[in-house]
Amino acid sequence: SCLAPDGRLALLLGQRPALLDRDGGLRTVTDLVNAGACAWSAAGVIVAEYGTAQGGGRTRLRLIDRGGAELWRHTFYGEVGVTADAGSATVAFVAGGEFVELAGAKPVRTVPSVQAARYTPGGELVVVGPDGAARWLPAAGQP
Repeated sequence: SCLAPDGRLALLLGQRPALLDRDGGLRTVTDLVNAGACAWSAAGVIVAEYGTAQGGGRTRLRLIDRGGAELWRHTFYGEVGVTADAGSATVAFVAGGEFVELAGAKPVRTVPSVQAARYTPGGELVVVGPDGAARWLPAAGQP
């Protein structure tokens, strides 16, 4: 599972991903059949389902707000990594060698030549390029 930054919600991975609240309430929140990865921002969670299609990998992503509403969806061919900034409404993914950051359903930043990415607790972004070199980038909206 992935735990929300405030500890009040968790997204349960596996078959029929669902939101679990602190009182034990469980709600199915997406059409994904089997979730394999997730990351929480302060506003919601990005969740990935990994599978196969057309002889290769396929990743279906969903962005879900804290109330369980779907805000954004996309399907990619290949494996996609997800991450989120726990201190803001920003979530992100790496697909096809490009980092894409979303605030809600709106793309706010892209960074080319990225193989992996993670946010620090302070909201900075650490990206790793194809050569294995890491770079630290400012938080979203910072110069």
